[in-house]
Amino acid sequence: MFWVGIFIGALLDLILGFGFVSVRHVRTMPPIPDFRLFLGVIIVNFASSIVIFVLGVLSVVVQLVAILAVSAYVGELAFRAGLVVGLVGIAPHAPLEFLGFSFIAYAGQCRGRGLPYARYLALGYVLLLVAAVIESTLSIYILHAFLTSMINH
Repeated sequence: MFWVGIFIGALLDLILGFGFVSVRHVRTMPPIPDFRLFLGVIIVNFASSIVIFVLGVLSVVVQLVAILAVSAYVGELAFRAGLVVGLVGIAPHAPLEFLGFSFIAYAGQCRGRGLPYARYLALGYVLLLVAAVIESTLSIYILHAFLTSMINH
């Protein structure tokens, strides 16, 4: 479901014409690790995961709609600079992040049915934490190297 939302967000960017890359300000290397980015990602992802968990307890259908809406928004943001840049920017951390959200969503569904859910919830948050570390370190480095090579060639 996350990938469907990401695709919808990328499609929105393509339709709305945001698919242009601006690489004028890429010359300086961002701080690695970027602790402000790490903290921002943790806050946003953990807040979103709480909402997804609670919605899973209440209604699976509402939870799926929320997941689709959030991932479409993320896709729109990620691909605003263009499809290739968006893919390069999210590829290192997105699979772990989406898997973490999936475990948290499943934990909410289990909680709603009265089934054990703590392991799924804990695993989901560990995956979100690892994804945030990768996003604030490796993803930045790869995206910067990619954009720098675009400028130089």
